[in-house]
Amino acid sequence: MGEKGAGLLSGINRWLRGRSVRHDERGVIGLANLIVLGVVVVSVGSAAVLLARTMGAAQRINTKAENISKTGKGINTATDAVIQLNRTNDTATSILGTATPLEPKLQKIVDLANSVDG
Repeated sequence: MGEKGAGLLSGINRWLRGRSVRHDERGVIGLANLIVLGVVVVSVGSAAVLLARTMGAAQRINTKAENISKTGKGINTATDAVIQLNRTNDTATSILGTATPLEPKLQKIVDLANSVDG
């Protein structure tokens, strides 16, 4: 640093040493520090409470998810059975649709057999 910089720093140091803080200023500064400290303590406390509530909610969700997992294990088997029943119903409907036009012809055959038996 040059001579000018050194002189400036020494001047600032002399000014700071020569400046005295009045008694009423110390009280205001102390009160401001106390208020800031109070705000920080309240903020940290609030954050801790919110974190605890979040952890509790996460644990409840985890418990419910475990119950759903245990309960839902057999659902896949039941779903497969429902799909198979739907296929069976579709096949039965197709057979019924195909056999319905045969009914009058079968009646003629039954009538003919009865007349031969006669």
